[in-house]
Amino acid sequence: MARGGKLLPVIISVSAIFIAWFSTNSFVPAPRPSQKHALVIAAGGTALGVVGMTPGALASPLEDAALKLADASYGRVSELLGKDKGKLAEVVSKTVAQTNYDGKVAAVADKAVEALLATDAGKAKETFESIDKALDSAVAKGGLVPPKEAIESVAKAVTASVESSGGAKFKAFIDAAAEQGSVEKLLKELGFGTAAKDAFSNFIQVAATTEGKATAPSSAAQAPAALSDAAVKFADASYPIVESLNKIGGKTVGPLAGKALEIAFSGDPAKVGKAADAALEVVISTNFANAYEVLGALDKALDAAEANNGLLPPKPEIEGVAQSISGALATADPGKLKAILPLVIDAANSADKFKVLGILGEGSGLVSKINPADVAAATSAAVALASASGAQ
Repeated sequence: MARGGKLLPVIISVSAIFIAWFSTNSFVPAPRPSQKHALVIAAGGTALGVVGMTPGALASPLEDAALKLADASYGRVSELLGKDKGKLAEVVSKTVAQTNYDGKVAAVADKAVEALLATDAGKAKETFESIDKALDSAVAKGGLVPPKEAIESVAKAVTASVESSGGAKFKAFIDAAAEQGSVEKLLKELGFGTAAKDAFSNFIQVAATTEGKATAPSSAAQAPAALSDAAVKFADASYPIVESLNKIGGKTVGPLAGKALEIAFSGDPAKVGKAADAALEVVISTNFANAYEVLGALDKALDAAEANNGLLPPKPEIEGVAQSISGALATADPGKLKAILPLVIDAANSADKFKVLGILGEGSGLVSKINPADVAAATSAAVALASASGAQ
């Protein structure tokens, strides 16, 4: 059990790479935003705050707008990733704890996935590669804030990704996020000023003049039967645990998840950055046609969850996601997969020990509500998947 408990984060991390991927860079143009959406739009300012500083002389109109947005928001982003990291952790933890986990959350995630699916795969990969270089530079300096020259390179890559897309999907994401409300609450407390919101409004207006030309990537690889079978068995074994958590409800799970995130933020920035960088490099090493198949499967699963006004997709859709992830894992660099676990453990060991002790009691109480046989089955399936994927 101890060995399986150590390997389980590998599987969770690899799965989370693709599940969380849509949140990294889904900037596609939308019609001019209304005042109602101003704070939600500033979320894009947060993300783009690390992509540029000053517009280049030969920049396209969209690149110019993106760099101006970066210039307006970078200062606050740098503070939140540096001296105000504790404030960021506190606000994120509070938002996670107080979010109402219903169908609206699934709708926001679904629209974000659909927005990324509209982006050209080659441009998206180039963007991830530029982000990887920026993160390398930040970690080399012992933190999470990239230097200006790396930021400018990311800005250009982001612009190219946006210019490959269309506006309708992003507008749908903005609308869903505004209706759900958590992002608005988060940004109010993080202290972004009107300059960043105004800059993002300008970015959206410029982006709305572009039309997407992206086509779906092809040539996805087929996973070996053993890997595909192991992935589906892990999904099946884990499903009862997720079902139990879903029944327990967000009012119980949310606060605990929020505290767990606060613990993650308390870790050494360089070590946390290295773990994040390792996960990003796994994504970059995959065949992006397979990565987009993962997003397509996630889209179907989230559609099904949204139709049920909840967060938990039906089991067949979860199995579909697992099969697509197995295809992506089959194309990932085995050495990069193996590198994740030691870095995750190192980052976890750097967390504030008092915060860790504070969450143990609540975590034990939650675990006691889950069938031990389900936990054992999921752990065994995780070990098998780690072995089949080459992560072990």
